[in-house]
Amino acid sequence: SNGCADTITVKDAVNILPPVSIFSVQHTCADKFKFDFVDQSVGATGVNWDFGDGSSSTLRNPSHSYARPGVYKVGMSTFNSTCSNYNYTYVKVVDEKAKIILDKQFICKGNAVMFSSAPVIDSNIVSWSWDIGDGVYSGKTFSHTYATTGRYKVVLTLTDVNGCISSDTATLEVFGPKADFNIATPSACIKGNAISFTNLSATDGAHNILKSIWDFGDGKFDSTGSSPLQHSYQNAGTYSISMLVKDSYGCSDELIKNAAVVIAQPVANFLSADTMSCLQKNISFTDSSKGSNILYQWNFGDGGYSSLSNPIHIYNTVGIYTVGLLVTDQYGCKDSVTKKDYVNISIP
Repeated sequence: SNGCADTITVKDAVNILPPVSIFSVQHTCADKFKFDFVDQSVGATGVNWDFGDGSSSTLRNPSHSYARPGVYKVGMSTFNSTCSNYNYTYVKVVDEKAKIILDKQFICKGNAVMFSSAPVIDSNIVSWSWDIGDGVYSGKTFSHTYATTGRYKVVLTLTDVNGCISSDTATLEVFGPKADFNIATPSACIKGNAISFTNLSATDGAHNILKSIWDFGDGKFDSTGSSPLQHSYQNAGTYSISMLVKDSYGCSDELIKNAAVVIAQPVANFLSADTMSCLQKNISFTDSSKGSNILYQWNFGDGGYSSLSNPIHIYNTVGIYTVGLLVTDQYGCKDSVTKKDYVNISIP
């Protein structure tokens, strides 16, 4: 009543007698329904097992096979002449089967196919692993587009929470032609050009090519099926060429070669600020030609020549001179300009 306290400790006053129920569970994927229970208890003279499905055992290390998948509470009761003890754990019986579902088994190259796993109890599965022949994926469902024709083996592997796997295989056929072509001479001069094209397209080995459609890049097309064929361009420029092929299964393929054809038309031109000058003075000529990697041939009208792009020339005789320029581009195409009576050389 005065608020005072006291403590006493009695050493080894309570003795907890055995047994102590301890056990481990072993399971192999060879038999997904069978579990082995290993008694590791201490001080027990006997044991009673409850497997959670209405079955029991008094063996120290029993094995038990379950009839169906599910979660079962496994209890272990141990005893000796004095005491008893109880322990339990849960075991999960899983028997999920991998099954591949394809929305298409035969497809054209470039078209998407949907891969799906047949329904399972998702909580039983750790991973869905796919090998689809040209790559690997994970997940229950996904879409993929094959870029190459052929027969592909598809494998789905499920790994469950017990570490066991189940696999399923399927076969997928990818059809379609392969467009290809060759351009014999990919560059030409505007005058009299005729570019030759050869169809090198190939079938998938099962379906014939029924149609080949050329697009020459200048608004002109050809679907006659002729090969090789020639096409003439009316305007200078750089052209992209495409060819679309279609086969008897309905598959198609297109090849585009960008900037594949060059039709060249250089334009020669020049100017000079010194068209009226005196003897022995520098006359500068400035090139204003158009074309690719041009080579120059100047004729100054007095027997003088130059291959420079912007030459300087000195006239030694009084007179009026006609100047000409011939240009040649990298494709061998030429153009020339002649300016009559262009330079007037006089004595002050």
